[in-house]
Amino acid sequence: MMHDIHTIIGAGPVGLLLGCLLAKRGIPCQILEKSEHRSELTRALMIHSASLDIFSTIDVDGEILERGLRQRYIHFDVDGEARFSLNFSCIANAGFQGFVNLRQPVVESILEQRFVGLGGCVLRRHQLVELVQDSDGVSLVVETIDGREHARVPVLIGCDGANSTVRRLLKTAFTGTDYTFQYILAEGQPARRSLSEDASYMAINEHAALSIVPMDNGEYRIAGPGRHVSLTDGVLTRESVETLIRNTGLDKIPDLSSYSAIRYYTVRERCAERFAVGRAFLCGDAAHVHSPAGGQAMNLGFGDAFSLAWRLAHVADIDDSGPSWEAERMRVARQTISRTQIGPLLAKIRSRAVSASELTSLTETYSQLFHDVCDEGASLCQKRLRRGARIPNLPLADGDSLWSRLGTEKKIDLSETSGIGRALADYFGDKVSAVYVRPDFHVDRIGAGASL
Repeated sequence: MMHDIHTIIGAGPVGLLLGCLLAKRGIPCQILEKSEHRSELTRALMIHSASLDIFSTIDVDGEILERGLRQRYIHFDVDGEARFSLNFSCIANAGFQGFVNLRQPVVESILEQRFVGLGGCVLRRHQLVELVQDSDGVSLVVETIDGREHARVPVLIGCDGANSTVRRLLKTAFTGTDYTFQYILAEGQPARRSLSEDASYMAINEHAALSIVPMDNGEYRIAGPGRHVSLTDGVLTRESVETLIRNTGLDKIPDLSSYSAIRYYTVRERCAERFAVGRAFLCGDAAHVHSPAGGQAMNLGFGDAFSLAWRLAHVADIDDSGPSWEAERMRVARQTISRTQIGPLLAKIRSRAVSASELTSLTETYSQLFHDVCDEGASLCQKRLRRGARIPNLPLADGDSLWSRLGTEKKIDLSETSGIGRALADYFGDKVSAVYVRPDFHVDRIGAGASL
Protein backbone atom coordinates (compact mmCIF):
# COMPACT_ATOMS: atom_id res chain seq x y z
CA MET A 1 0.00 0.00 0.00
CA MET A 2 1.36 3.36 -1.05
CA HIS A 3 1.39 6.63 0.88
CA ASP A 4 0.66 10.12 -0.37
CA ILE A 5 -1.54 9.17 -3.32
CA HIS A 6 -5.30 9.46 -3.76
CA THR A 7 -6.97 6.32 -2.43
CA ILE A 8 -10.28 4.80 -3.51
CA ILE A 9 -12.09 2.25 -1.36
CA GLY A 10 -13.97 -0.29 -3.48
CA ALA A 11 -13.07 -1.90 -6.82
CA GLY A 12 -16.60 -1.86 -8.20
CA PRO A 13 -17.45 -0.12 -11.49
CA VAL A 14 -17.61 3.38 -9.96
CA GLY A 15 -14.32 3.07 -8.09
CA LEU A 16 -12.57 1.63 -11.14
CA LEU A 17 -13.93 4.34 -13.43
CA LEU A 18 -12.81 7.03 -10.98
CA GLY A 19 -9.37 5.44 -10.88
CA CYS A 20 -9.18 5.52 -14.68
CA LEU A 21 -10.31 9.15 -14.83
CA LEU A 22 -7.72 10.23 -12.26
CA ALA A 23 -4.91 8.22 -13.83
CA LYS A 24 -5.76 9.61 -17.28
CA ARG A 25 -5.35 13.10 -15.78
CA GLY A 26 -1.95 12.19 -14.38
CA ILE A 27 -3.04 11.77 -10.76
CA PRO A 28 -1.54 8.63 -9.15
CA CYS A 29 -4.09 6.61 -7.19
CA GLN A 30 -4.69 3.18 -5.70
CA ILE A 31 -7.85 1.18 -5.09
CA LEU A 32 -8.27 -0.90 -1.93
CA GLU A 33 -10.77 -3.76 -2.13
CA LYS A 34 -11.72 -6.03 0.75
CA SER A 35 -12.72 -9.00 -1.45
CA GLU A 36 -10.10 -11.39 -2.74
CA HIS A 37 -11.88 -11.92 -6.06
CA ARG A 38 -14.34 -10.02 -8.21
CA SER A 39 -17.95 -11.02 -7.60
CA GLU A 40 -19.54 -12.86 -10.54
CA LEU A 41 -23.07 -11.73 -9.60
CA THR A 42 -24.65 -9.88 -12.50
CA ARG A 43 -25.85 -6.94 -10.36
CA ALA A 44 -26.16 -3.79 -12.50
CA LEU A 45 -26.75 -4.15 -16.22
CA MET A 46 -27.80 -0.99 -18.07
CA ILE A 47 -25.23 1.46 -19.38
CA HIS A 48 -26.88 4.61 -20.67
CA SER A 49 -25.75 6.98 -23.38
CA ALA A 50 -24.30 9.58 -21.00
CA SER A 51 -22.07 6.92 -19.45
CA LEU A 52 -20.83 5.85 -22.88
CA ASP A 53 -19.78 9.46 -23.42
CA ILE A 54 -17.79 9.27 -20.18
CA PHE A 55 -16.24 5.96 -21.22
CA SER A 56 -15.10 7.58 -24.48
CA THR A 57 -12.80 9.87 -22.45
CA ILE A 58 -10.84 6.85 -21.20
CA ASP A 59 -11.06 4.95 -24.52
CA VAL A 60 -13.17 1.98 -23.41
CA ASP A 61 -16.48 2.88 -25.09
CA GLY A 62 -15.63 0.74 -28.11
CA GLU A 63 -15.09 -2.40 -26.05
CA ILE A 64 -18.24 -1.75 -23.99
CA LEU A 65 -20.28 -1.48 -27.19
CA GLU A 66 -18.61 -4.52 -28.73
CA ARG A 67 -19.23 -6.78 -25.74
CA GLY A 68 -22.61 -5.41 -24.65
CA LEU A 69 -26.11 -6.03 -25.96
CA ARG A 70 -27.36 -2.88 -27.68
CA GLN A 71 -30.85 -1.79 -26.68
CA ARG A 72 -33.27 0.71 -28.24
CA TYR A 73 -36.44 0.38 -26.18
CA ILE A 74 -38.04 -0.32 -22.84
CA HIS A 75 -41.50 -1.70 -23.63
CA PHE A 76 -44.41 -1.69 -21.15
CA ASP A 77 -47.00 -4.46 -21.47
CA VAL A 78 -50.18 -3.74 -19.46
CA ASP A 79 -52.77 -6.50 -18.89
CA GLY A 80 -51.26 -8.52 -21.71
CA GLU A 81 -51.27 -5.68 -24.25
CA ALA A 82 -48.33 -3.66 -25.57
CA ARG A 83 -49.14 -0.16 -24.33
CA PHE A 84 -46.12 2.14 -24.01
CA SER A 85 -42.48 2.31 -25.07
CA LEU A 86 -39.49 4.39 -24.13
CA ASN A 87 -37.65 4.85 -27.44
CA PHE A 88 -34.02 5.70 -26.70
CA SER A 89 -33.11 5.68 -30.39
CA CYS A 90 -35.17 8.86 -30.87
CA ILE A 91 -32.95 10.99 -28.63
CA ALA A 92 -31.60 13.53 -31.08
CA ASN A 93 -27.85 14.00 -31.49
CA ALA A 94 -26.83 11.61 -28.72
CA GLY A 95 -23.34 10.22 -29.01
CA PHE A 96 -24.99 6.79 -28.79
CA GLN A 97 -28.72 6.47 -29.40
CA GLY A 98 -29.80 3.73 -27.05
CA PHE A 99 -28.32 1.92 -24.08
CA VAL A 100 -26.23 -1.19 -23.59
CA ASN A 101 -26.91 -4.20 -21.38
CA LEU A 102 -23.61 -5.51 -20.05
CA ARG A 103 -23.18 -7.45 -16.81
CA GLN A 104 -21.36 -5.63 -14.03
CA PRO A 105 -18.50 -8.18 -13.71
CA VAL A 106 -17.67 -7.65 -17.40
CA VAL A 107 -17.75 -3.87 -16.96
CA GLU A 108 -15.44 -4.19 -13.96
CA SER A 109 -13.04 -6.40 -15.89
CA ILE A 110 -12.81 -3.87 -18.74
CA LEU A 111 -12.30 -0.94 -16.36
CA GLU A 112 -9.74 -2.74 -14.19
CA GLN A 113 -7.68 -3.68 -17.23
CA ARG A 114 -7.74 -0.06 -18.35
CA PHE A 115 -6.89 1.24 -14.86
CA VAL A 116 -3.88 -1.04 -14.57
CA GLY A 117 -2.83 -0.08 -18.10
CA LEU A 118 -2.84 3.55 -17.01
CA GLY A 119 -0.50 2.72 -14.13
CA GLY A 120 -3.11 2.19 -11.41
CA CYS A 121 -2.96 -0.43 -8.68
CA VAL A 122 -5.80 -2.54 -7.23
CA LEU A 123 -4.95 -4.03 -3.82
CA ARG A 124 -7.31 -6.85 -2.87
CA ARG A 125 -7.88 -8.23 0.62
CA HIS A 126 -7.38 -4.72 1.97
CA GLN A 127 -10.15 -3.74 4.40
CA LEU A 128 -10.36 -0.18 5.73
CA VAL A 129 -10.94 -0.24 9.50
CA GLU A 130 -10.09 3.27 10.71
CA LEU A 131 -9.71 6.77 9.32
CA VAL A 132 -8.75 10.08 10.87
CA GLN A 133 -8.44 13.24 8.82
CA ASP A 134 -7.15 16.75 9.25
CA SER A 135 -6.67 19.73 6.98
CA ASP A 136 -3.73 18.13 5.16
CA GLY A 137 -4.86 14.56 4.57
CA VAL A 138 -6.39 11.33 5.82
CA SER A 139 -4.69 8.72 8.01
CA LEU A 140 -5.86 5.16 7.36
CA VAL A 141 -5.63 1.84 9.16
CA VAL A 142 -6.12 -1.06 6.77
CA GLU A 143 -6.46 -4.77 7.55
CA THR A 144 -4.45 -6.92 5.12
CA ILE A 145 -3.46 -10.57 4.96
CA ASP A 146 -0.19 -9.58 6.64
CA GLY A 147 -1.83 -7.66 9.45
CA ARG A 148 -2.71 -4.01 9.97
CA GLU A 149 -1.00 -1.33 7.90
CA HIS A 150 -1.04 2.44 8.25
CA ALA A 151 -1.09 4.95 5.43
CA ARG A 152 -1.34 8.69 4.98
CA VAL A 153 -3.20 9.84 1.84
CA PRO A 154 -4.21 13.27 0.53
CA VAL A 155 -7.75 12.26 -0.50
CA LEU A 156 -10.01 9.30 0.30
CA ILE A 157 -13.01 8.35 -1.85
CA GLY A 158 -15.55 5.78 -0.70
CA CYS A 159 -16.92 3.80 -3.66
CA ASP A 160 -17.67 0.82 -1.43
CA GLY A 161 -21.38 0.32 -1.95
CA ALA A 162 -24.59 0.65 0.01
CA ASN A 163 -23.01 -0.77 3.17
CA SER A 164 -20.08 1.65 2.87
CA THR A 165 -17.36 1.41 5.50
CA VAL A 166 -16.17 4.90 4.58
CA ARG A 167 -19.63 6.36 5.18
CA ARG A 168 -19.86 4.58 8.55
CA LEU A 169 -16.43 5.79 9.66
CA LEU A 170 -17.35 9.33 8.64
CA LYS A 171 -20.46 8.97 10.86
CA THR A 172 -22.64 10.15 8.00
CA ALA A 173 -26.33 9.20 8.20
CA PHE A 174 -27.93 7.24 5.33
CA THR A 175 -31.56 8.30 5.54
CA GLY A 176 -34.58 7.18 3.58
CA THR A 177 -36.92 4.21 3.35
CA ASP A 178 -36.89 0.53 2.52
CA TYR A 179 -39.68 -1.01 0.45
CA THR A 180 -41.99 -3.21 2.50
CA PHE A 181 -41.65 -6.14 0.10
CA GLN A 182 -38.81 -8.11 -1.40
CA TYR A 183 -37.96 -8.55 -5.06
CA ILE A 184 -37.05 -11.89 -6.56
CA LEU A 185 -34.41 -12.03 -9.24
CA ALA A 186 -34.01 -15.01 -11.56
CA GLU A 187 -31.46 -15.28 -14.36
CA GLY A 188 -31.03 -18.03 -16.89
CA GLN A 189 -31.30 -19.28 -20.44
CA PRO A 190 -34.77 -18.95 -22.02
CA ALA A 191 -36.48 -22.08 -23.30
CA ARG A 192 -37.15 -20.12 -26.49
CA ARG A 193 -36.43 -16.59 -27.66
CA SER A 194 -39.83 -14.97 -27.98
CA LEU A 195 -38.74 -11.39 -27.27
CA SER A 196 -36.85 -8.88 -29.37
CA GLU A 197 -33.18 -8.64 -28.38
CA ASP A 198 -33.06 -4.85 -28.83
CA ALA A 199 -35.49 -4.13 -25.99
CA SER A 200 -36.06 -4.63 -22.28
CA TYR A 201 -39.61 -5.18 -20.99
CA MET A 202 -41.95 -4.47 -18.13
CA ALA A 203 -45.05 -6.67 -17.75
CA ILE A 204 -47.70 -5.08 -15.51
CA ASN A 205 -51.19 -5.86 -14.29
CA GLU A 206 -53.34 -4.67 -11.40
CA HIS A 207 -51.46 -6.71 -8.82
CA ALA A 208 -47.89 -7.20 -10.01
CA ALA A 209 -45.03 -6.06 -12.22
CA LEU A 210 -42.08 -7.99 -13.63
CA SER A 211 -39.12 -6.74 -15.64
CA ILE A 212 -37.59 -8.94 -18.33
CA VAL A 213 -34.12 -7.88 -19.42
CA PRO A 214 -31.98 -9.65 -22.06
CA MET A 215 -28.31 -9.90 -21.13
CA ASP A 216 -25.08 -9.95 -23.08
CA ASN A 217 -24.48 -13.66 -22.35
CA GLY A 218 -27.78 -14.76 -23.92
CA GLU A 219 -29.60 -15.10 -20.60
CA TYR A 220 -32.70 -13.23 -19.43
CA ARG A 221 -33.12 -11.53 -16.09
CA ILE A 222 -36.64 -11.63 -14.59
CA ALA A 223 -37.20 -9.42 -11.55
CA GLY A 224 -40.29 -8.48 -9.54
CA PRO A 225 -43.09 -8.95 -8.66
CA GLY A 226 -43.59 -5.36 -7.48
CA ARG A 227 -46.07 -6.34 -4.76
CA HIS A 228 -45.94 -7.58 -1.20
CA VAL A 229 -44.34 -11.00 -1.01
CA SER A 230 -42.62 -12.16 2.16
CA LEU A 231 -39.33 -13.89 1.42
CA THR A 232 -37.74 -13.36 4.78
CA ASP A 233 -37.05 -17.06 5.26
CA GLY A 234 -34.53 -16.75 2.46
CA VAL A 235 -35.54 -20.05 0.84
CA LEU A 236 -35.83 -19.75 -2.92
CA THR A 237 -35.85 -22.64 -5.33
CA ARG A 238 -36.59 -22.92 -9.03
CA GLU A 239 -40.02 -24.28 -8.15
CA SER A 240 -40.87 -21.51 -5.68
CA VAL A 241 -39.74 -18.80 -8.10
CA GLU A 242 -41.74 -20.27 -10.97
CA THR A 243 -44.79 -20.55 -8.71
CA LEU A 244 -44.41 -16.93 -7.62
CA ILE A 245 -44.12 -15.75 -11.24
CA ARG A 246 -47.10 -17.87 -12.30
CA ASN A 247 -49.21 -16.46 -9.45
CA THR A 248 -48.71 -12.91 -10.71
CA GLY A 249 -51.14 -13.69 -13.55
CA LEU A 250 -48.85 -11.87 -15.99
CA ASP A 251 -48.73 -13.03 -19.61
CA LYS A 252 -45.80 -13.48 -21.97
CA ILE A 253 -43.21 -14.11 -19.25
CA PRO A 254 -40.50 -16.29 -20.84
CA ASP A 255 -39.80 -19.70 -19.35
CA LEU A 256 -36.20 -20.29 -18.32
CA SER A 257 -34.85 -23.72 -19.22
CA SER A 258 -31.91 -23.35 -16.81
CA TYR A 259 -31.03 -20.96 -14.00
CA SER A 260 -27.68 -19.34 -13.27
CA ALA A 261 -28.91 -17.22 -10.35
CA ILE A 262 -31.90 -17.06 -7.99
CA ARG A 263 -31.98 -14.57 -5.15
CA TYR A 264 -34.05 -11.89 -3.52
CA TYR A 265 -33.36 -8.35 -2.36
CA THR A 266 -35.01 -5.35 -0.74
CA VAL A 267 -35.26 -2.09 -2.65
CA ARG A 268 -34.02 0.90 -0.67
CA GLU A 269 -34.37 4.63 -1.28
CA ARG A 270 -31.65 6.33 0.73
CA CYS A 271 -29.28 9.28 0.45
CA ALA A 272 -26.23 10.08 2.56
CA GLU A 273 -26.46 13.18 4.70
CA ARG A 274 -23.04 14.27 3.38
CA PHE A 275 -21.24 13.36 0.16
CA ALA A 276 -18.08 15.28 1.09
CA VAL A 277 -16.52 15.55 4.55
CA GLY A 278 -13.21 17.40 4.49
CA ARG A 279 -10.90 15.34 2.30
CA ALA A 280 -13.20 12.31 2.14
CA PHE A 281 -15.88 11.76 -0.52
CA LEU A 282 -18.69 9.28 -1.19
CA CYS A 283 -19.58 8.13 -4.71
CA GLY A 284 -22.12 5.73 -6.17
CA ASP A 285 -24.12 3.45 -3.88
CA ALA A 286 -22.08 4.64 -0.91
CA ALA A 287 -23.84 7.99 -1.36
CA HIS A 288 -27.27 7.02 -2.72
CA VAL A 289 -29.46 4.02 -3.52
CA HIS A 290 -32.88 3.82 -5.16
CA SER A 291 -35.20 1.55 -7.11
CA PRO A 292 -33.94 -0.26 -10.23
CA ALA A 293 -36.40 1.61 -12.47
CA GLY A 294 -34.65 2.77 -15.64
CA GLY A 295 -31.29 1.25 -14.70
CA GLN A 296 -30.03 4.48 -13.11
CA ALA A 297 -27.82 3.43 -10.20
CA MET A 298 -24.51 2.46 -11.83
CA ASN A 299 -24.85 5.35 -14.28
CA LEU A 300 -25.51 7.83 -11.48
CA GLY A 301 -22.32 6.64 -9.82
CA PHE A 302 -20.41 7.11 -13.08
CA GLY A 303 -21.65 10.71 -13.10
CA ASP A 304 -20.41 11.17 -9.53
CA ALA A 305 -16.95 9.94 -10.53
CA PHE A 306 -16.76 12.08 -13.66
CA SER A 307 -17.81 15.19 -11.76
CA LEU A 308 -15.32 14.54 -8.95
CA ALA A 309 -12.29 13.56 -11.05
CA TRP A 310 -11.87 16.90 -12.81
CA ARG A 311 -12.13 18.78 -9.52
CA LEU A 312 -9.43 16.66 -7.93
CA ALA A 313 -7.29 17.27 -11.01
CA HIS A 314 -7.90 20.97 -11.60
CA VAL A 315 -8.98 22.59 -8.32
CA ALA A 316 -6.01 23.31 -6.07
CA ASP A 317 -8.02 23.76 -2.85
CA ILE A 318 -10.02 20.63 -2.02
CA ASP A 319 -11.83 22.56 0.70
CA ASP A 320 -13.33 24.70 -2.07
CA SER A 321 -14.16 21.86 -4.47
CA GLY A 322 -15.88 19.52 -2.01
CA PRO A 323 -18.93 21.63 -1.14
CA SER A 324 -19.74 22.52 -4.77
CA TRP A 325 -19.37 18.91 -5.89
CA GLU A 326 -21.53 17.73 -2.99
CA ALA A 327 -24.29 20.25 -3.74
CA GLU A 328 -24.45 19.25 -7.41
CA ARG A 329 -24.37 15.50 -6.94
CA MET A 330 -26.78 15.57 -4.02
CA ARG A 331 -29.28 17.48 -6.17
CA VAL A 332 -28.94 14.90 -8.96
CA ALA A 333 -29.21 11.97 -6.52
CA ARG A 334 -32.29 13.27 -4.73
CA GLN A 335 -34.14 14.02 -7.95
CA THR A 336 -33.19 10.61 -9.35
CA ILE A 337 -34.55 8.91 -6.22
CA SER A 338 -37.80 10.81 -6.73
CA ARG A 339 -37.98 10.01 -10.45
CA THR A 340 -37.42 6.28 -9.94
CA GLN A 341 -40.04 5.63 -7.26
CA ILE A 342 -41.82 2.51 -8.44
CA GLY A 343 -45.23 3.11 -6.85
CA PRO A 344 -46.11 6.35 -8.67
CA LEU A 345 -44.66 5.06 -11.96
CA LEU A 346 -46.67 1.83 -11.86
CA ALA A 347 -49.84 3.68 -10.87
CA LYS A 348 -49.47 5.97 -13.88
CA ILE A 349 -48.83 3.09 -16.27
CA ARG A 350 -51.70 1.00 -14.88
CA SER A 351 -54.07 3.92 -15.42
CA ARG A 352 -52.94 3.99 -19.06
CA ALA A 353 -52.79 7.77 -18.78
CA VAL A 354 -49.18 8.26 -19.87
CA SER A 355 -48.86 10.94 -22.55
CA ALA A 356 -46.34 11.02 -25.39
CA SER A 357 -44.59 13.99 -23.79
CA GLU A 358 -44.31 12.13 -20.48
CA LEU A 359 -42.75 9.16 -22.26
CA THR A 360 -40.26 11.46 -23.97
CA SER A 361 -39.43 13.13 -20.66
CA LEU A 362 -38.91 9.79 -18.95
CA THR A 363 -36.68 8.56 -21.78
CA GLU A 364 -34.52 11.68 -21.68
CA THR A 365 -34.28 11.58 -17.89
CA TYR A 366 -33.28 7.91 -17.81
CA SER A 367 -30.63 8.52 -20.50
CA GLN A 368 -28.98 11.06 -18.12
CA LEU A 369 -28.01 13.11 -21.19
CA PHE A 370 -29.71 16.30 -20.05
CA HIS A 371 -28.84 16.58 -16.37
CA ASP A 372 -28.75 20.18 -15.18
CA VAL A 373 -26.57 20.17 -12.07
CA CYS A 374 -26.87 23.71 -10.76
CA ASP A 375 -30.46 24.99 -10.62
CA GLU A 376 -31.87 23.57 -7.39
CA GLY A 377 -35.42 24.69 -8.11
CA ALA A 378 -35.62 23.44 -11.70
CA SER A 379 -36.21 20.04 -13.26
CA LEU A 380 -33.24 17.68 -13.34
CA CYS A 381 -33.68 17.16 -17.08
CA GLN A 382 -33.47 20.36 -19.14
CA LYS A 383 -32.33 21.46 -22.60
CA ARG A 384 -31.56 25.11 -21.90
CA LEU A 385 -28.14 26.63 -22.35
CA ARG A 386 -27.51 27.89 -18.84
CA ARG A 387 -25.04 27.48 -16.02
CA GLY A 388 -24.97 23.81 -15.01
CA ALA A 389 -26.36 22.51 -18.30
CA ARG A 390 -24.68 19.46 -19.80
CA ILE A 391 -22.97 20.06 -23.14
CA PRO A 392 -24.01 17.14 -25.40
CA ASN A 393 -21.38 15.07 -27.17
CA LEU A 394 -22.81 16.02 -30.54
CA PRO A 395 -21.68 14.10 -33.62
CA LEU A 396 -20.08 16.53 -36.07
CA ALA A 397 -20.24 16.57 -39.85
CA ASP A 398 -16.68 15.27 -40.28
CA GLY A 399 -17.36 12.19 -38.14
CA ASP A 400 -15.71 13.63 -35.04
CA SER A 401 -17.60 14.41 -31.81
CA LEU A 402 -17.95 17.67 -29.89
CA TRP A 403 -16.27 16.39 -26.73
CA SER A 404 -13.19 15.12 -28.52
CA ARG A 405 -12.95 18.29 -30.61
CA LEU A 406 -13.32 20.54 -27.59
CA GLY A 407 -10.41 18.92 -25.80
CA THR A 408 -9.03 21.25 -23.16
CA GLU A 409 -10.60 24.39 -24.67
CA LYS A 410 -12.78 26.15 -22.11
CA LYS A 411 -14.64 28.65 -24.28
CA ILE A 412 -17.07 27.93 -27.12
CA ASP A 413 -17.91 30.83 -29.41
CA LEU A 414 -21.54 30.36 -30.47
CA SER A 415 -21.27 33.06 -33.14
CA GLU A 416 -19.15 30.73 -35.29
CA THR A 417 -20.58 29.99 -38.71
CA SER A 418 -19.33 26.40 -38.50
CA GLY A 419 -17.67 23.95 -36.12
CA ILE A 420 -18.62 23.17 -32.54
CA GLY A 421 -19.95 26.65 -31.80
CA ARG A 422 -22.42 26.48 -34.68
CA ALA A 423 -23.43 22.92 -33.76
CA LEU A 424 -24.10 23.91 -30.16
CA ALA A 425 -26.02 27.06 -31.13
CA ASP A 426 -28.22 25.06 -33.48
CA TYR A 427 -28.82 22.39 -30.85
CA PHE A 428 -29.92 24.68 -28.03
CA GLY A 429 -31.36 27.55 -30.06
CA ASP A 430 -30.49 30.04 -27.29
CA LYS A 431 -29.08 33.43 -28.25
CA VAL A 432 -25.82 33.34 -26.36
CA SER A 433 -22.50 34.76 -27.56
CA ALA A 434 -20.25 32.24 -25.80
CA VAL A 435 -20.15 29.66 -23.05
CA TYR A 436 -17.32 28.56 -20.80
CA VAL A 437 -17.26 24.82 -20.25
CA ARG A 438 -15.91 22.80 -17.33
CA PRO A 439 -13.78 19.68 -17.85
CA ASP A 440 -16.87 17.53 -17.18
CA PHE A 441 -18.66 19.27 -20.09
CA HIS A 442 -21.14 21.24 -18.00
CA VAL A 443 -21.53 24.99 -18.55
CA ASP A 444 -19.45 26.93 -16.03
CA ARG A 445 -20.75 30.35 -17.06
CA ILE A 446 -22.33 32.26 -19.91
CA GLY A 447 -20.10 34.70 -21.77
CA ALA A 448 -20.40 38.47 -21.95
CA GLY A 449 -23.45 39.78 -23.78
CA ALA A 450 -25.48 36.65 -23.00
CA SER A 451 -29.23 36.94 -22.78
CA LEU A 452 -29.58 34.33 -20.02
